[in-house]
Amino acid sequence: MASTSFFNRLLLAPALTSRNGKLACAAAVPIVILLFKVLSSKPAPVLPPLPKGVQRIYIPAGDKKEQLELLVAEAGPYESEGTEEEAKAPLLFVHGGYGSAFCWTHWITYFSQRGRKVYAISLSGHGRSTRPWFFTLRTKFYFAQDVLSALDYISSQRPAASPLLVGHSAGGGLSQYIVHKYGLELKAESKLSGLVLVSPFPPTGGIPVYLNWLRLDPFLFIRMFLRLGDPSTVLDTPKRVSRAFFGREYTSLHSSTRSEPDTVPDGFMGQMNKEESIVWPSGMMLPFVDTRRVLRHITFGVMQRIYLIAGSDDALMSPNIMKDMNGKYGCGVGFIEGAGHHLMQDKQWKDGAQVLENKLTEWGI
Repeated sequence: MASTSFFNRLLLAPALTSRNGKLACAAAVPIVILLFKVLSSKPAPVLPPLPKGVQRIYIPAGDKKEQLELLVAEAGPYESEGTEEEAKAPLLFVHGGYGSAFCWTHWITYFSQRGRKVYAISLSGHGRSTRPWFFTLRTKFYFAQDVLSALDYISSQRPAASPLLVGHSAGGGLSQYIVHKYGLELKAESKLSGLVLVSPFPPTGGIPVYLNWLRLDPFLFIRMFLRLGDPSTVLDTPKRVSRAFFGREYTSLHSSTRSEPDTVPDGFMGQMNKEESIVWPSGMMLPFVDTRRVLRHITFGVMQRIYLIAGSDDALMSPNIMKDMNGKYGCGVGFIEGAGHHLMQDKQWKDGAQVLENKLTEWGI
């Protein structure tokens, strides 16, 4: 019986193979594509030389082998009637999707020249930071560890001054998540003095943001499907980048009088990260923080140090989304007239920096 059963299986094997082979091959195709997207990497962004006074250092990414890029500018001499230099909180800038520390260079220079030490991190796989395995599947929890490593490093350099966290776009969502999850501990260890969110993911989730993106680019998901799920297809031309990231000085989307083609700042396309984690923003599509808990963790005495800055021409985190977010936090929002989503690199970047500077002065940090 045993030998008969063996020969039956042997004789039936070709039939089983022919019957199920096509199904097996079809099922393997998306797995192979996914593995290719996860394991393959694209060229690093082309970054111009750093501005004068800004240096690039590398710090360990927690207990991992990866190294994190950190742009650092020392506090320069600045005479003012405001807070004394030694009492000024250092700033840690956190970029959003497809970005890196370099996108903050205007603000890094601005604040360092006004007597404040400034840091900007490139999250793992961004800028010059090490690209980890399975980068495109990294979650907000993973990237939060990068920011915590930077806060640890800053605190070790200036233990008398607690850093202020400034997050943009998905980095603004990440910053809310960090304060929600780790804020109490960070505050107790003097590693956090406040939170400023620049055109951030709303705490209620990013679905309205992506609906805005679909209005800009109705064929967005079709194009991603045809290019095997490549997320970089959402920002693959200057026109698409201009309309998603910039205001009326660069795109006709917000100006009926503009006759020139949609453009971006010089070098911006090359500076962008060529790939992105698809899981990071996906983890913020639905409500991802408790705003009441964030507010508790960001309260110092009787003062809640949280503030929103946004562009009036932001096509993604549009003014109505930012006003609704202000309603959740009750913290106030400073709109920068004419600026788009990347207001730190838009024509009005200095207006945004001045709004942040005024808020820091008001907080006395």
